[in-house]
Amino acid sequence: MSDEEEYDFSYESNDEDEPEANLENDYEDAKGLRDDGKPKAAITAFAKIAAEENPKGIWGFKSLKMTLKTMCKVQKNYAAMMPIFKTLLTYAKIITPRDWDKALTAILGYVSGANEFVLAQDFYETTLEALKGSKSITWFKTNIKLGKMYLDNPEKTRILNGIINDCRKYCQNDDGSEDPKKGTQLLEVYALEMQMYTTQKNTKKLKVLFALTEKVKNDVSPPHIMGIIKECGGKMYLIDEDYAKAGASLFEAFKAYDDAGDSKKITCLKYMVLANMLAKSTINPFDSPECQPYKSDIELVAMTNLVNAYQLKDVAEFDKILRKNVPGRPGILEDPFMRRYIDDLLKNIRTDVLIAMIRPYTRISIASIATQLNIPEPDVIQLVVSCILDGNITGRIDQVAQLLILQKDKKCGQAPCTNSACELVHDRHVALQGWNREIDSIFRSVASKLV
Repeated sequence: MSDEEEYDFSYESNDEDEPEANLENDYEDAKGLRDDGKPKAAITAFAKIAAEENPKGIWGFKSLKMTLKTMCKVQKNYAAMMPIFKTLLTYAKIITPRDWDKALTAILGYVSGANEFVLAQDFYETTLEALKGSKSITWFKTNIKLGKMYLDNPEKTRILNGIINDCRKYCQNDDGSEDPKKGTQLLEVYALEMQMYTTQKNTKKLKVLFALTEKVKNDVSPPHIMGIIKECGGKMYLIDEDYAKAGASLFEAFKAYDDAGDSKKITCLKYMVLANMLAKSTINPFDSPECQPYKSDIELVAMTNLVNAYQLKDVAEFDKILRKNVPGRPGILEDPFMRRYIDDLLKNIRTDVLIAMIRPYTRISIASIATQLNIPEPDVIQLVVSCILDGNITGRIDQVAQLLILQKDKKCGQAPCTNSACELVHDRHVALQGWNREIDSIFRSVASKLV
């Protein structure tokens, strides 16, 4: 009798928990099918769990989430995903906010990783429609992700601007002032907007935003977001040809990406090296403690060699490195942003070599310079003219004889003079000659009227 009573008690105590336990077991069995390489059977099992759970609860929600993951990452069955996703959205008030946010973030991550623009766009827009009016952190994050998708699509600029404005309002109090509790979110908005203006090369608005980022009250700035902001700032300075500030900002971006474990740190380091060379810095950036570990990185070997050739003024090697293509790795000239500044880099190194080359001479043939610089003669003439106009060379080109005629300074005899004191004497001499011509012109004008 006592055994029977014990059995009855045991049965009654588990009666309430049995459906829950069964659903959990069914869920684990379905996951097992998926792990065993049977995605179709697993999806059928997950669908059964979601249909049988009454009322709706965690196991149906997990099953729908796992179905979407399997369809996206295993089957690549994108067309069948949306109806499942819409069903999952009906669980919004059933699941805890933390689980809900975590699940949506994961699912949107799956579809973004599929590199299917239309698919991802549909999922983001459907999510925002479901969250309409909530203004929750999930709503904010979804908007930011959708905005990032539109960055490289000029046709979506108007929509992107609307997303940015909505997200900025999310970071404000009712009176329009900045909400100090949402400093991190505000930096994300600024980062998104700065990326948009960087794509548009709108340095005027970039400067305004870059200044605003430094005023945001935030105890802990996310390194990934700060990396984006500093990178955009560095590119802004590059466009404005303020190369010293560009190098400093890109170095900060590199360190931020490094802290975040983001692979963008390598690209940022390339741009920082570019800025340093454009600034004609004599410091090798790879000598700094932060950059030294990456000196031999397979993606940075070309940039390391480029810096060495630049500092040695080895034009031939510099040009060779620029144009070298290594199988399986993008060359320096394949980066559109780097390519914009290659002509300026080449002009810098060729100018330095040209000035050093002509120093002992009073005249030198254009053909000889072309041989030394390994460029066509028309390019030499263009470079020499540019150097004369910039004041780097004092001389003229004899077009008939194809010679560069250099003016020796009477003070020190060098051509061109490299002594700053001599330059000052020369400048004063030129100014006095100009005044003399002006006085002579006035005198002649007055004299003619008197006559």
